Amino acid sequence: MKNRWLGILMLVLFTGVGFGADKRGLGRGSIGIGFQRITWNCWGISAMIDWTPAIATEGLIGVLGDRQAYAIRGLVRPFYINHFNLYGYGIAGMESCGEYDGGYYIEETGLLLGAGCGVEYDTGKIIANFASLSLDLEVGIESMSLFQAINANYFTVTFGVGFHIRIF
Repeated sequence: MKNRWLGILMLVLFTGVGFGADKRGLGRGSIGIGFQRITWNCWGISAMIDWTPAIATEGLIGVLGDRQAYAIRGLVRPFYINHFNLYGYGIAGMESCGEYDGGYYIEETGLLLGAGCGVEYDTGKIIANFASLSLDLEVGIESMSLFQAINANYFTVTFGVGFHIRIF
């Protein structure tokens, strides 16, 4: 079972490199590794694959901040204007939070859902024939739910920033 999932992951990664080739003249890579705001109070590591210049997926692991979160985002970039990509995104994942209640520490995990839009600036090549740097700024809405013991349900407007070093 594990070998099948590993094989599927490798296939997705290797085919994504070829499909994500830049056709907009920036020479940017189709794989991005970086740092991104994940939820209202959680930051972490991000890995992004551009399937086409307009469609990407992003895996997020957030361990910095008050909470921990693990999520995946889908991005659509309908507009490109002079090194700027305007994009929309949807996010789904899990978020953990905890609090002390009567001397006991209670931790729970709940469902995280959200959507938003942003702007991404690509600097172009920073290392010849290897990497470029993209910076992003975004605004969105997110909802956290399914907590039982902790009253941590929320629906809020969020703001985020991040960066990715684009390779391959």
